[in-house]
Amino acid sequence: MTKAVLFDWRGTLVTTLTEREWVEQALRAVGRDASPGSIGRTVSAIAVANGEEDRLDGPGVDSDASLHRKTYMGVFADAGLDAALAESLYAVESDPRHNPFALDVPETLEAVRERGAKVAVVSDVHFDVRPAFDAAGLGDLVDVFTLSFEQGVQKPNPL
Repeated sequence: MTKAVLFDWRGTLVTTLTEREWVEQALRAVGRDASPGSIGRTVSAIAVANGEEDRLDGPGVDSDASLHRKTYMGVFADAGLDAALAESLYAVESDPRHNPFALDVPETLEAVRERGAKVAVVSDVHFDVRPAFDAAGLGDLVDVFTLSFEQGVQKPNPL
């Protein structure tokens, strides 16, 4: 019997930006006012456009890269954001450099491997995270990546 430990990427192996940090990074990237007021207005506009149904985290959004982009751009348009800011927000959200690995990840993955278990990364994500692992020198510590956009399914999937 093969033993394995399954890890999620965001929120487990990497830290994520808060909504305010996300918006601030995007505003700065396009040379816009990144004052607390500007950040707050943008966060609020996105929240209203996203709605109670949480379109940004809706069913299937992470299982299809083109649907992910279409959904995000639709929310940004409904929030009244211009194209440059929308593209910047999407770029920041989709850039693994804005999701640094937790400090204990190398030691944790090595310890799992040393105990004879396989390591799998199973994550709802719309882009390939393998280059981030390689860049951090962690690619050789992961045996399998199962990413929703490649599989066409999103957790939880009862089938």
